[in-house]
Amino acid sequence: MAQQKKPEQKELGFDSSVPSRNDAKTIVEERKKSQKKTTVVAKSPKQVPVAKKAPPKKPPPKAKSNKNVQFDISFGPFLASFIIFVSLVLAVVIFQSTGKPALLTPKTLQSIDVEITSGMSARQIALLLEESGVIENHEQLLSYFEELEITTRLQPGTYSFAAQTPFAYIASLLVKPTDNTLLIYPGFTIEDIDALLVARKLIKPTEFSQAASLIAKERRLGFVEGWFISGTYEWHGSAYDLALQMQDALNEALHSYLAASDQLRLPLAQIVIIASMIQRETNKVSQMPLIAGVIYNRLAVQMSLGIDATLRYGLGVWDRPLTKDESASDSPFNTHTHLGLPPAGIGSPSLAALDAAMKPAEHQWFYYIHDRQQEIHPAKTYEEHKANIERYLQ
Repeated sequence: MAQQKKPEQKELGFDSSVPSRNDAKTIVEERKKSQKKTTVVAKSPKQVPVAKKAPPKKPPPKAKSNKNVQFDISFGPFLASFIIFVSLVLAVVIFQSTGKPALLTPKTLQSIDVEITSGMSARQIALLLEESGVIENHEQLLSYFEELEITTRLQPGTYSFAAQTPFAYIASLLVKPTDNTLLIYPGFTIEDIDALLVARKLIKPTEFSQAASLIAKERRLGFVEGWFISGTYEWHGSAYDLALQMQDALNEALHSYLAASDQLRLPLAQIVIIASMIQRETNKVSQMPLIAGVIYNRLAVQMSLGIDATLRYGLGVWDRPLTKDESASDSPFNTHTHLGLPPAGIGSPSLAALDAAMKPAEHQWFYYIHDRQQEIHPAKTYEEHKANIERYLQ
């Protein structure tokens, strides 16, 4: 594996590695150890172990970690749902047409059967899933149901899950189609949608993936992932028809913006990629414009984006921490080592994510973290970012 090359960071002196959530935990642990060995009452944020204090008027030294992570990647209710996408039906085939499996093989998972009886409330269902070992926190799952406004649409039945089944996939199975409709959840990849349709016994394996690729070729989209927007669609018995509806819906949404503006910040294809990245970062609509603003701010100063989700998508690694070599991978989806955007989207954006990509918040922030309650805390400088990590993740 080649030595990791750090991208040049211009103008504002961003030449230090920025910790991810895993790095944040390391900061906290090392800080606690340090406090046990010294009688110093308080420390300045600049004494955090991951970055040495720099001389006045000079940029801080480069961090020793090979993980040049620029954002905190939220592993909360929504983003975690796309990090550990698993199969709920043992017969589901693992798709590897791109060499990036979206699902874990059933052989690696222990099935957990859960019976949801008629009359159970959303809270009772969430608590049952926690007690069964499917999820870790029923309050977070309940909040996710409330965010999507599906608390009254959860259907009874016996379901097979695996430990830490993602929230989005739980919802996609518990909310069954009615009146020939399908709900495609925000952030689902092309392969995820394919697997969902197979699990519902609506298509044969790879039919949706092939249909999406064909439409992208017919319309000369340049790439496939990201051009198919999430939402509720009518099922007419054809994977191609569903993919066509999703692509038409995205085009219709974009048309309203183009009609109202003669100038775009970036080419349309790049805006679609940004929308898919925003979707992976948060499920809270209120946070999306802020995150979009951070992405645009970093692009403006040629600062690497460092979003773990893009690299995970490129490597097909969703269920475990990235290794040192993987973090230094030369994958075009590695936004730690490559400046700019990845070559394609990383999931199906929602209308809210697309709106944020088209209309990002105007601010001066370059960093943010999510705390354990998934509230967002932005920062303008690296030192402020480290202080936020200590304040909200300790």
